[in-house]
Amino acid sequence: MSDKHFPCVIVPGRLGVLELQQERPMLLQAMLVIASWQNKPQQIALERFYVKELGLRFFNGERSLDILQGLLAYLAWYHFNVTESGQYHAYRLASLCVTMIVDLGFNKKPPQGTTQHDLILNSQPAPEHITTRKHEFWSHEARRVLIGAYIQSTLCALMCRKQSPIAYSTYMEQCAFSLQEDSEVETDKTLIHFIKLLRIMNEVYSVFEYGDPDHSLSMGDDKVQMVVKALGGQLHSWRESLPPGLSEHAQLNTWGDLAGAYAHEIGLHGNLRSHPFSAIRVSIMFDCLAHVENYMKRALAISADNMQIWTAFDWRQLTYTIMLASKISVSIDVISSDKESTARIARLDSYLGVVYTRTQELFSMTSTPQGQTHYFHRLLNQWKGIRSWYQTVLQKRNVTHFNEQSSRSISDPSVQTSHDTSNQIQATPFRPPQTLDSWPDDNFGLLPISTADFMMLESLEYP
Repeated sequence: MSDKHFPCVIVPGRLGVLELQQERPMLLQAMLVIASWQNKPQQIALERFYVKELGLRFFNGERSLDILQGLLAYLAWYHFNVTESGQYHAYRLASLCVTMIVDLGFNKKPPQGTTQHDLILNSQPAPEHITTRKHEFWSHEARRVLIGAYIQSTLCALMCRKQSPIAYSTYMEQCAFSLQEDSEVETDKTLIHFIKLLRIMNEVYSVFEYGDPDHSLSMGDDKVQMVVKALGGQLHSWRESLPPGLSEHAQLNTWGDLAGAYAHEIGLHGNLRSHPFSAIRVSIMFDCLAHVENYMKRALAISADNMQIWTAFDWRQLTYTIMLASKISVSIDVISSDKESTARIARLDSYLGVVYTRTQELFSMTSTPQGQTHYFHRLLNQWKGIRSWYQTVLQKRNVTHFNEQSSRSISDPSVQTSHDTSNQIQATPFRPPQTLDSWPDDNFGLLPISTADFMMLESLEYP
């Protein structure tokens, strides 16, 4: 576990292993599951025990801060142990967290005084200097799990293109501001900024109707451009609001790039089969790619060791940007084969190459037995197909460029031609990589690249 990547579950410094076992047994079990990621057989055994215990406690009506913290931590790093479809499995777990938040009453101000119910929750309201004043907030830990449930459920909902099971509330924002003011731990200063950014992303989802399974577009390009600019202004204001100490915060900045790409994804919606695309649509797509490139640069600036403790949501954000870049490349780069377009595809292929290598190294560290699936293994298979397409495009463009140079050389008598063809690149027939038709459900509701896309390229006499 790392508060650097998920600052919503902080183990109090006073709690050692023995104290955790006594006071936070479910949190400890979740931590052990996460910590054993480099020993897959051991992790499977620990996870079975944890999930069984969680089910028994929940079925028996037990609700506590301990159970909620453990579940949030387990969900944050679920990619290390999930064995079924990750997308909707995560959404179900996030919804369970929200249910528990409501059951515990953490989504609203605590009742007057400390009751027996509070003692059972092991989360008494925060101490107050004037005992006659009504409690405004629950404990720091309870406020963090409220925010954590909001962050995780919102991200899961955005990925699944569903409504979030928990809505933003003024009280939630007040909790984040209070944590920022108290700053019991350094990461408490960041939570309010995550909440504000997710509000913008939720607005993107709502105004562009990203939940529409048909990806129809109800507004014209001029209206889309106006809305995109307005959302871009909100994101700019959000960045400007970051205090000096957080202006270079790696996770906040990558999330900001992600939100920018998400707002510009709208360029892919509507009827992409009609050509030529409008200048507005192409401009939005290019801006989207710029946000994707910024995200990739920041993400790859993070050390390989740091990526080991990435949460599942960090990985899914990375997957989303890769999917987005690939889809845009298919959509607009097919009608443009100039040097700038080729260089952009080469950069995306280079970024993906680094990601692929790092993920391979991490997968090899998991000690996953032969024949067992793993989240990293599925990502590698997915990214291999995307890289195959990038490299095929680059190869074809290199061949085209070579042939153009050869034609110019033949027509120009001052240029000496060589009959040595040993180093020439041989053109190969362009076959749509079938692996792209079987991408897993990590497509985030984007129209997945398919054989139909490549048939479109051939009809356009794609170079």
